[in-house]
Amino acid sequence: MHSDRGKIPKINRETLLAFKSSLPSPSEQKKIVNVFKAIDSQITTQTENIKTLKQHKRGLLQQLFPTPEESEA
Repeated sequence: MHSDRGKIPKINRETLLAFKSSLPSPSEQKKIVNVFKAIDSQITTQTENIKTLKQHKRGLLQQLFPTPEESEA
């Protein structure tokens, strides 16, 4: 089934072609893709929300602790 040559597993063509596996139906695959797309969309939205909140925080901190130049004005 495999060779010990170089300690890298090797499979022969006959064994590989005899391997059977099942795949979800095309409609099930589409459902899976849609779930991952929805998750990616949520991640993008939350990443943008975090960016906005960090900018808001930065602005608040600048108001609380102005630089010497800003406090002279």
